[in-house]
Amino acid sequence: MAIPEYQEYFIDKTMVALGTNFNKDNVLSQIAENANRLSTEMTAHRELYPTETTFETNLDILKRWYERRYDFMYTHIADFFHTGIPVKLDIDLANATDATVSLNGIPLVSDSFDGKWSAGRALAVTAEHPDGATTGINGWEMTVTKNGEETVSVIPTKGFEMTMPEADSVKLVPFIGALSVEGIEAPESATAQWYDLQGRYLGNRKPAAGGIYIRKAGNRVSKVIL
Repeated sequence: MAIPEYQEYFIDKTMVALGTNFNKDNVLSQIAENANRLSTEMTAHRELYPTETTFETNLDILKRWYERRYDFMYTHIADFFHTGIPVKLDIDLANATDATVSLNGIPLVSDSFDGKWSAGRALAVTAEHPDGATTGINGWEMTVTKNGEETVSVIPTKGFEMTMPEADSVKLVPFIGALSVEGIEAPESATAQWYDLQGRYLGNRKPAAGGIYIRKAGNRVSKVIL
């Protein structure tokens, strides 16, 4: 892959495929579904052509091979292309079925992305809606988990660009319709502390003036737009 543009496209395309169609749970589910369809035929086949290994044994070998191959693909991409370590990336689109969400220009073909993305790699998230749509993705809630601590940010646009952080996981959930930050409110038992973007402590009450603030409650840190 001497052409840099093609190399970058290949990496993005492979990452998207591994997080959608070739996601481990999805492939194992498809294997199980097809095995169930073939089970009656395979019983008759064994009666005609006895073998030392059973259909169930070969099926188990196939499943274990794919589990190993799936994990290997991420480490192989990181080693071969010298990308960052693969970071868990989840995107929940169950409530955004009318939207077409793309990662680095590659459309997702399912209502979720359950895969990984290389730390330090650019990630551009875009959302497009059909003509005439009255509701859609107006923003995102991003939760970054690192060493057990969650940092929650609100992104007030349907599309954005970021660099994948070095973390345990990143989760993206879209806001449908009007942007809301209700989904990231901490439990009532947690005492919230508010700060401005310069880190100055503002107290325990929600600021009255509109703007962007940092809210800390327990081990959750949120960037909130008021």
